[in-house]
Amino acid sequence: MRAVRLALPPEQQLGCAREFLRHLAAWPLWRQAGTVMAYAAVRGEADLTPALSALWQSKKRVVLPRCEGKRLLALAVRGPEELSPGCMGIPEPVAACGAVDPDEIDLILVPGLAFDRTGGRLGQGAGYYDRFLPETRGFRLGVCHAACLLESVPMGPLDCRMDAVLTEEGILPLRGEE
Repeated sequence: MRAVRLALPPEQQLGCAREFLRHLAAWPLWRQAGTVMAYAAVRGEADLTPALSALWQSKKRVVLPRCEGKRLLALAVRGPEELSPGCMGIPEPVAACGAVDPDEIDLILVPGLAFDRTGGRLGQGAGYYDRFLPETRGFRLGVCHAACLLESVPMGPLDCRMDAVLTEEGILPLRGEE
């Protein structure tokens, strides 16, 4: 899956990023969410740059993850200038950004190597999101390229399922969505 997403040309990545925002902007849950957790994409991950820009221009509280030890923390970020390279070179909020209680997050955009049609997620293997997501009540939206949406991914007992999956082709509702 890493090779699949790294093989996508930059212009296709950019087109997908625009499509992600188009689908999100039309989605009622995106419009209703007051606090949205997203991520800064690296190494071929589904790029949320246009979505992040739209969030920062809105009145929503924008949260991004920061790794500290084995924990994933949620920090409020007002713009890209508050990001710096962190764990594994991933852009993450600077330490001065304020922590947000995970239970206050309405919508969580979750990266992954691949997702499946039952909400299964194949992550990078470190377990950060699988330890973080049980602390939240937010709607879990997996984000990936359509080529990384599979019929099935391996799931262990501690792996967290998504409520829906977003690809450049649209949002696939899985469970819990009105």
